[in-house]
Amino acid sequence: VVSYACGPRDGVEGFWRISQSVSEARSGAETEPERLLEGCEALTLRYAYQPADPSQPLAWETAWRKAADTLPKLVEVTLAHAGGAARRTVEIPPGLMEPLEPPAP
Repeated sequence: VVSYACGPRDGVEGFWRISQSVSEARSGAETEPERLLEGCEALTLRYAYQPADPSQPLAWETAWRKAADTLPKLVEVTLAHAGGAARRTVEIPPGLMEPLEPPAP
C-alpha cells in the first residue's frame, strides 16, 4: 500500500511517500515517510468520466462520484512544487477496491 502527501511533516515541507506491505497497513503499523521532493505546494487529482455521447472528449472532474468500491479508469495527477509542476495521466487496472479490515483477534 503506497500513499502520497504534499505538505509539512515534523516542520519539513515536501512531497512524501509512505510504503507499507498489506499486512502492515491492515495492522495500522506506523511507517516512516520518505521525502521525495522539497517544497511541495499542491497535489491534485482529477477523474475522467465518459460523456453520454461517446464521440465527445472525456470530462475531467475533481470528485469521484461513483460507488466507493469502484476504481476510476483514468486519473490525472498534478504535483505543483517550487521548481514548477508535473502532470501525469494514470490508467488504473479494472477491479474493485475493498476496505482494509483489521486482523481477527
